[in-house]
Amino acid sequence: MRNRILFLGTLWIHTASAHEVVVESGSLKGAIAPIPDFLSTTYRHHGYRIGAFTTPEMRGVVASYTTGATPFLLELGQRERSLDQGFLISNGAYLPWTKNFASGEPMAIRTGYETRWFGFDTAYAQRDAENILIARFMVTPLGWLKFVTGAATTQVAAADGAIPLAAAEFGGADGYHGFSAGAQYAGEKNFLLHARYGGAFTLRALAFMRNAENPLASAVYANPKGGVVQYLSTDWFAQVFATDTRYAMVRYAGGYLTAVSVYEDKSQLAGFSVRNNPTGFHVRSGVTIAVDGSIQTLAGFGHADHVFIGGGHYALQGDEPLEPVVFPAAWYSGLLLQSTAMRVRDKGYKMLVMVDTSHIQGFFAATWSGSSAHSEQFGFFMRLAGSLTF
Repeated sequence: MRNRILFLGTLWIHTASAHEVVVESGSLKGAIAPIPDFLSTTYRHHGYRIGAFTTPEMRGVVASYTTGATPFLLELGQRERSLDQGFLISNGAYLPWTKNFASGEPMAIRTGYETRWFGFDTAYAQRDAENILIARFMVTPLGWLKFVTGAATTQVAAADGAIPLAAAEFGGADGYHGFSAGAQYAGEKNFLLHARYGGAFTLRALAFMRNAENPLASAVYANPKGGVVQYLSTDWFAQVFATDTRYAMVRYAGGYLTAVSVYEDKSQLAGFSVRNNPTGFHVRSGVTIAVDGSIQTLAGFGHADHVFIGGGHYALQGDEPLEPVVFPAAWYSGLLLQSTAMRVRDKGYKMLVMVDTSHIQGFFAATWSGSSAHSEQFGFFMRLAGSLTF
């Protein structure tokens, strides 16, 4: 069995006094023990962010600055948030609305001026040998309507031709509360439609078509066309990808029952777990079954939604996600579970410890598998996120 092991610990200290320290560590390559080879530490105060990171390939400094509520725009340093759905400049993550590791963020500078009625900005971003320069002019005739026009060029030193830009945006300016939507055009056959609603639940979607890949865009746009829909609420999580490959997950986490269904091109599975007490000490058991006959079992004990300790057995025909029936739904759209190699295969046993409180979230899992055709294989997986206010 090919080992697929990934370890990542995340600790962030968030303060209401506008001071924040973030520490992320983990292993970004296969190993048989959770030895961290990735580490980043950053300090944040108002619009400033400064720190350092190290990976197996490089070491570097994390530094960025963003102006506050002022007509003058200045964003300097590593790009922590994608610009306008990441169609031209992203933060390096796969989806434009997810967070990336500090080592994967591109260097960028954005300057401009924006008022209630009009604005303009210029931005330059670079990652490795790839770069892009854009200039835009914005008109806001109504509080809920904005038009954007401009031009961009890639590989600035090579003086590539200009790419015409156009966009229309509707809805709330921040895009996090209420409804917002928009359409973007970035040169021949490069189109993007996006929409978002934020409130009692979050619903966000995008559909795109690209004539050529832009390496500084969010990685999902490397596909020639596709769409993504994501829904999050207190009890439900759903996500659908339709690109060169197709993936879908629907997950429910109620008081007594947790159920999940996953569709992948190579595998389809469904599972559930039940517990006898949703608010105190409980015993939980569950099972996940795939259409090819693969099975994972789970049994253990915990307290409310805060702690779970357990283990189980797996007998798989291919590789499958590790424990989709126990992790909180919100983790699937953050660093705790996104972009992982947390998959198991063959036959074996697993142990899992999970914590989800207001100050600490994360888990540790260990797997063991052995067969007559393979030597014993161990796997270690970890995610941790913590917060402390002072």
